[in-house]
Formats: sequence, structure tokens, C-alpha cells
Amino acid sequence: MWTAVAVAALGSVLLAVPAAAEDGVAADCLIATGETAALEGELAAIEQAGACGREVEVIDQRDEFGTVTALPTGELKAEIGVEPIQAQDESGQWAPIDTTLEVAEDGSIRPVNITEDLILSAGGTDPLAAVGYGAEGAFSLSWPGELPVPVLSGPLAVYNEVFAGVD
Repeated sequence: MWTAVAVAALGSVLLAVPAAAEDGVAADCLIATGETAALEGELAAIEQAGACGREVEVIDQRDEFGTVTALPTGELKAEIGVEPIQAQDESGQWAPIDTTLEVAEDGSIRPVNITEDLILSAGGTDPLAAVGYGAEGAFSLSWPGELPVPVLSGPLAVYNEVFAGVD
């Protein structure tokens, strides 16, 4: 067993205090080769990182701003950003932020994977943009006329000729 202490700060942090195994017997590696190394609980992740000789993510410490990883040395590494680096996708799995715009099944335009619920107009009289923040609320921006169908390019939606000669 390992005793660990983690410190939350911006950037990467490494801090751990190894302790002797409770029963004096090293743990067996339970993570198959090639399998994603991620476990719930810092102690379980530290134990398996040491037993398997590779990094193991502490999945219950994952959020939109970072991850915590147990290292084979018994240390914990926290990678924390000042802005979101990942978001839960439609299946509930964490995935990297991807602001590429695409047409959704309902015809609206949405980024592939971000932390907020952003919907852009696919043209017509729908709101230009609507942003939802879960329980915190939502807002939308309207356009006084009919919008053309936008041209999508990565994270950009260009509404050509919203006024004559203006994109």
C-alpha cells in the first residue's frame, strides 16, 4: 500500500510519500498490456502503477481542467490547465476539447466537444447563437433578419452576405 499526498496548483505537481506494503507483498499487475491504464482511487492507481511499471490515471480526479496520474515511482502527477482541456462527450466519456463545427442530426450547428452547450444557426430565423450552462442558465443572440446557411471551416461559421457586401 502507498500513502499519497496531492497538492492542487496550476501546472504539473508531483508529490508522494511511499509507505511499506501492509502485508509486505508487492501487488500483482492487474492491467493488461495495451489496456488503458485508468482506475478509481489514488491508492489503487498508485499500487497498480508500481506493480505494472507504467502510469495509471486516477479517473475519479479527472475534470474539464485536468487529470491526475499515478507514476510507477509512487508519485502523483497533476496536469491542470487554466481553461478546459477536455469535456464529456455525448456518451459521457472525457475527450479533448474540439471546437470544429459540424451539422448536428437536428440540423443545428455545434462544436464537436466543448464544456458548454453551444448551438449556432444553420440559417433562417432561428437565434444566431444559443449557449447553455447547465443549471447556471442560458442565453441566446438573435439576428433581426434571415440568416443565410453558413459556410463551415474548422471552428468558423461564416454567414455570407448578411448585409449586401458583408460577410
